[in-house]
Amino acid sequence: RMDENKNHEMVFKALERITESIPIELHLIGDGQLFERHKKRIAETTRLANCVVFHGFVDRKGISKITNKCHINLLSSKQEGKPRTAMEAAYMGIPTIATDIEGTREVVIPGVTGELVPFDDYAAMKEKVEKLYRNSDYWYKLTLSSRKYAEENFDENKVVDKLLTIYRFSYEGKWKELQDYAVYLEN
Repeated sequence: RMDENKNHEMVFKALERITESIPIELHLIGDGQLFERHKKRIAETTRLANCVVFHGFVDRKGISKITNKCHINLLSSKQEGKPRTAMEAAYMGIPTIATDIEGTREVVIPGVTGELVPFDDYAAMKEKVEKLYRNSDYWYKLTLSSRKYAEENFDENKVVDKLLTIYRFSYEGKWKELQDYAVYLEN
């Protein structure tokens, strides 16, 4: 969605500063109160005018078709719960560069599923994009580890199994086992 929380301006500023030798194609999915303002801003920006595709609202199947073309997922939010877009990208083997905020840290693991940058630090985001572009071995490592991490941590069946184990230990009053299981999950 295109609203203040998603902080698209950070992405725009980062990509404007990327050297001309790096090809950019930015796909923006979603609509919202800032949709028209963002379109106007991009149309007036020489570096990005021909590089940004505004898709508007797209259903789940359509999102997969678009993201299949992508090499990096950018997430510049001010706040997130557990960002679905980063989880979906990880499943697809697409590393995410995201703002280092609570919620996002649970999904974007530096060196595993992507990279974190300080909030509103578009220079750091630019550097991370360039790093992934210039270091194809590192990018490839992240694509593999993203997918593996997603399979191990975001698979719905595994999440349900973990919750059932927690509920069972709690119901049965197995507090030591519950504590040990929590430590196991953290590691």
